[in-house]
Amino acid sequence: MNLAILMDSNSPWSTHAALKLAECGAKVHVITIGKPDKAHWGGYSDEGTSQIDNVATSFHLLEPPLNNKLSYLALLPKLKKVLRSCETDVLLSLAGGWYGTMAYLSRFQPYAIYIVGGDILSPRGVQRPMTNWMLRSAALTAVNGEYLADQTRAFCPSANVMPLYLGIDTGTFTPAPSRDDAVRIICTRRFESLYNNDYLIDGLAGLPDSETNVITTFVSYGELLSEAKSYASQQLTPRRLEQTHFLGGVEKETLVQELRQADIYVSLSRTDGTSISLLEAMACGLFPILSDIPQNREWIDLDAQNGLLLPLDKPDALAQAIERAVTDKELRNRAAKFNRQLVIDKASSLSSMKILFDELNKSIKTG
Repeated sequence: MNLAILMDSNSPWSTHAALKLAECGAKVHVITIGKPDKAHWGGYSDEGTSQIDNVATSFHLLEPPLNNKLSYLALLPKLKKVLRSCETDVLLSLAGGWYGTMAYLSRFQPYAIYIVGGDILSPRGVQRPMTNWMLRSAALTAVNGEYLADQTRAFCPSANVMPLYLGIDTGTFTPAPSRDDAVRIICTRRFESLYNNDYLIDGLAGLPDSETNVITTFVSYGELLSEAKSYASQQLTPRRLEQTHFLGGVEKETLVQELRQADIYVSLSRTDGTSISLLEAMACGLFPILSDIPQNREWIDLDAQNGLLLPLDKPDALAQAIERAVTDKELRNRAAKFNRQLVIDKASSLSSMKILFDELNKSIKTG
């Protein structure tokens, strides 16, 4: 199968999906849109670059004439030429938005779209009708999670929707055989207003002074990182501040190491898709403390007590939740086994991409 993939070459999840589809047997032809100085393969690590270089059959960079999304439309003749030159059997757009729009306007059939959170939860202006048209015309719309699948069906009832978690590499993200005596909290979300990382700082500020052997690590970067550091210095006691670390972004290998050393994962985003960060943490056996939003509810089993859901903007409740997770090692240990098995069963990327590969093959035969 010659599979042309419209994707953001800087996106880790898109790169991971392309790699897994290649492992399933697809001849992958990567098509991305951007300026040469900003388009590189592999997302956040050099490891990804070498991997995708080894498995992709071809790469195609389409450079827009202007620095705006509407100028993408001028690239349609070039896109059609690339699809012909690759002898494309099926076109896959990894994400909706303008990539999905380009797939639709190319008039190539069959094409499929993989939908993530913002594609359905926040299309605006002209993108709303365009999203509806692209979904109606797609042979398949795979969607990252049950909640987003329901939202997609409501947005476009005639779309052929299939819930399918993108998933993660459960062979890479694994529990550590042992951890030290300190209880380690980790947050891997970027410093943007959407991800609400200041809320975790508020929760740490409310943690009793007796809980001193608690180390918190913020892994990622973001435009609000410096403001968050300043906020932490104002809100936290000297001792708590000393035990709070801001790494400012890391490569994949370091990310895996940090997750495997941690005990508790915290994500307090105001909205989300199915969070890859959450799945990575759960696969490593971490206990999640999450904002109570629909996408997170898919992963917390109240009977199994495999994590805690918190209302937004309630620092006292968050501090109590952190204290409970810190002090109850048995709770964390029970959740560790449950959470890893849950991710293996529902969100192994190789299993998910094999399903997508098979569905794409079906679309060729029936298209």
